[in-house]
Amino acid sequence: VDRTLVAFEFPDESPGNRYFWLLAESGHAEVCYTDPGGEPDARVVAESEAFVRWHIGEWTWQRAIRSGAIKLRGPQRLTRALPRWHAAEPVFGSPA
Repeated sequence: VDRTLVAFEFPDESPGNRYFWLLAESGHAEVCYTDPGGEPDARVVAESEAFVRWHIGEWTWQRAIRSGAIKLRGPQRLTRALPRWHAAEPVFGSPA
């Protein structure tokens, strides 16, 4: 597959911060703040706090899913891979 598109929805955010897309294409990935077009291969609907807690390592992916705070739709091969796509260490601010 040369192109994978994952749509993210954060219903508890204001309309301007509610939707994001992760586009992986030809070996490159980027976060899109406007819809890049095409049908998403997977969808993530998440409460913002739960997503952040998972991303910074306070919650496991399993805990976020079990709580219902993060919901996934899409092919199993993709939804199983999603939690491994974020950086191993969160980055805060600029390097010293």
